[in-house]
Amino acid sequence: MTKFEACLKKTKEVGYIQEVMLSVARVEGLPGVKLGELIVDESGGEGQVSGIGRDNVEVLWFSREGLRAGMRVARTGEALTVGLDDGVLGQSLDGLGRWMTG
Repeated sequence: MTKFEACLKKTKEVGYIQEVMLSVARVEGLPGVKLGELIVDESGGEGQVSGIGRDNVEVLWFSREGLRAGMRVARTGEALTVGLDDGVLGQSLDGLGRWMTG
């Protein structure tokens, strides 16, 4: 089961990308979405809800690769979090909390 399928099963809400503008997409069909919630597309890409309108939501995607109008998306029901512990001290992380090597 893909992450998209698991989230769709969990939240039972599917949305559709209506328009893509660089790394921001306008999405329809997610009535229960919350500001800051993570969204996943059917190819596994992730984004965060940055605005909520009457008929659609605005999602800032962490990667533009493969993002297109008509693509299905699902709510995760979760906000973006970065787990930290003593092992992270002195390390470099990207904006999503992933280790940066090099």
